[in-house]
Amino acid sequence: MKRVVSFLAMRIDSSVRVSDLAAEVNLSPSHFARAFTIRLGLSPYTFIMKLRIERASELLLASDKSLAEIAFNCGLADQAHFSRLFRRFFGTTPSRWRREQLAGGARKDGPHLW
Repeated sequence: MKRVVSFLAMRIDSSVRVSDLAAEVNLSPSHFARAFTIRLGLSPYTFIMKLRIERASELLLASDKSLAEIAFNCGLADQAHFSRLFRRFFGTTPSRWRREQLAGGARKDGPHLW
């Protein structure tokens, strides 16, 4: 799984499918998805989304990029998709979260979802 996580980290800003990950470790997509979920406790999709949102939260704190730029840099379809996903994980919008974190002196390396 280390190879898959490294593969994901290098491609977090682009489209990654389960079949791409499965090919990286020479497994069928269905077998890979089952093994991944058993091993890491998350589906590949959820794991990818958590990585993207964690990276986005780091960018929110460490840069003044717009939400659309951050969404693009994290491999998300658009700002609306980013905002919905961010709210699912953090319970608030990215812009509000950024304001609150920066006002409270948040760490520059951002939060960690695991």
